[in-house]
Amino acid sequence: RAAGIFGLRKAGKTSILLELAEELQKDSVVPVLVDLEALPSPPVDPTDDLLALLRLRITEALKTRSLRVKELAELPDFPSNMQFKIAMQKLLRQLNSSNTRILLMLDEIEFLTPSGQAGLGATELPRVAQVLATLRSLTQESGNMSLLFAGLTSSIIEHGILHGRPNPFFRWARTIYVGPLEREDADDLALSLGRRMGIFIAEGAREALYEATGGHAYLYRHLASTVVKTLPVHTTTRTMARREVLSALGSWKSEVHGYIVEMI
Repeated sequence: RAAGIFGLRKAGKTSILLELAEELQKDSVVPVLVDLEALPSPPVDPTDDLLALLRLRITEALKTRSLRVKELAELPDFPSNMQFKIAMQKLLRQLNSSNTRILLMLDEIEFLTPSGQAGLGATELPRVAQVLATLRSLTQESGNMSLLFAGLTSSIIEHGILHGRPNPFFRWARTIYVGPLEREDADDLALSLGRRMGIFIAEGAREALYEATGGHAYLYRHLASTVVKTLPVHTTTRTMARREVLSALGSWKSEVHGYIVEMI
């Protein structure tokens, strides 16, 4: 019913959410993806904007399926936490009669936590904790809502106190870490992307790509793209061999160093 996906920047967290949303379009689940990065940063309290954004994104997702939105449509543009909770309770009961589920996906969850504000300090925002408590309550009491969030670290479910209040997500959600790709998955990624560009990536090249990047999704794609730029264009068959990868490594490491520092 609730899970958190965590990993370094560019590890593929948002891609997982987007892929999941696409897969669920075939099912009776309505995926609602909310990007929290656009919310105001402390010391500004983002609660009003957060509730407005939740109302808007859920309404849009339901409308795409021609499903009921009456309860949310009747809310003001900037509802209170209690108004939002009551409307969602009523809506979820109505949707349950048609076996419709809502999967609420909150991306960049660290923008709602004190330590996730890019060095701005631990500003206490108790109203944010109240909204998260509402989301937990809706997930627990309804049979047709699930919650999934993604972020850099799992601190959102490891700290007992959040914004000076008991943390509603503390030890609640299942934790999933996005690690490097396995070699087999990295090979699939290379071959599928290469196929789209009319490039065959030989076994030796795939091995060199994996060795140089450790299977980190972003670094793997970035290195492969760098090597592709060195391949001849005006040929009928374009093949990436191990020697092309090895010859591009030096300049690529210098180029990507700053990105790695930012990720860590």
